[in-house]
Amino acid sequence: MIQIFYSSYSNKLDHSEFSRYLKLLPLAIQENILKYSRWQDAQASLYGKLLLSHGLKELGLDFSLNNLKYTKYKRPYIEENVDFNISHSGDHVVCAFSTKSKIGIDLEKIKPISISDFKNQFHEDEWDHIMTSENNYLWFYYYWTAKEAVIKADGRGLSIPFIELKIENQCAFLEEKLWHLKTIDLFEDYLLQVASNHVLETKISLEKLSF
Repeated sequence: MIQIFYSSYSNKLDHSEFSRYLKLLPLAIQENILKYSRWQDAQASLYGKLLLSHGLKELGLDFSLNNLKYTKYKRPYIEENVDFNISHSGDHVVCAFSTKSKIGIDLEKIKPISISDFKNQFHEDEWDHIMTSENNYLWFYYYWTAKEAVIKADGRGLSIPFIELKIENQCAFLEEKLWHLKTIDLFEDYLLQVASNHVLETKISLEKLSF
C-alpha cells in the first residue's frame, strides 16, 4: 500500500502557531528546523515532519519521531515494515509511505531555468526528448523528478550522479536494477513523481492535511 499525505501553505505561520507545532516534535528535530534562515524552508521542514508523524499514526504505528534512525547517507528510517520519503517545493509539502517497498518521492515547481546548464546530467535520448519537445521545461522536470525520486528511494541520494540513471517508459535503470515510476497529477504547475522497487499500484491514496 502506498499513501501520500500532503499540505500546502501560502502564508507564514504566526509565531505562536509555529511554536505550538514545533513543540510537537523532538528537540533535535526542532533544533534542525530552527537552523533554516528562510521561513519558507523552516515551515516546509516543519510540515514535512508533521506529515510524517501523522502518517505513521495512520498506519497504526505507535512510533515517536525521537526513535528515528539515520543511514550513513543521512536518510531517516524506522525499524518497522514501512518506508517513507518527504519532498517539498514552492508552497507544497508531500510525504509518501509504503508498506511493501522502498519509496522515493520528488516534487518540483515547473519554472524557467537555464536548462542547458544541466545537459551532462542526462542521457542523449533523454536530452533530445527535452530539447525537441513543445514544452522543454515540462520534460526537463519530468526527467529530473524521476531521477530524484529514484535516488531518494535507493537511499544514497545525491552521491549517485544523475547520469547513471536511465529513464524510459515510466521506469528507471540504475546499476542494472529496475525502479518503477509514477507521475501524480496533484498540483497545477508542479511535477510530482514516485519511485519504487516494486510495481506501483494503479491507485495511490492521497490525503490532504491542514495546519
